[in-house]
Amino acid sequence: MKVRTKADVWRCVLETVEELMEDLDQEPGELTPDLTLMGDLGIKSMDVIHLILLLKDRIGRSLTYKDVFGEEQQPPGDLSLAQLSDLVCRGLRITA
Repeated sequence: MKVRTKADVWRCVLETVEELMEDLDQEPGELTPDLTLMGDLGIKSMDVIHLILLLKDRIGRSLTYKDVFGEEQQPPGDLSLAQLSDLVCRGLRITA
């Protein structure tokens, strides 16, 4: 998938979260920016690692856990989908 804009990243995040939820045999329902990965969607911390790998495969560009979460390499608590999208944009250096 060609990812050049924040809108592209958002679509990619949604599609990837849906794929992960299917892999976990869970129904994602309607995904909105304010839903949180762990609290609302029930994604475990180990599944976040899998999510980043799925995002990398879908995007087709280098994207590491460190690219997304910085030097700490830890998610800053329970991320919303909007926050995850913003972090992926930062990791890919997408500003528009």
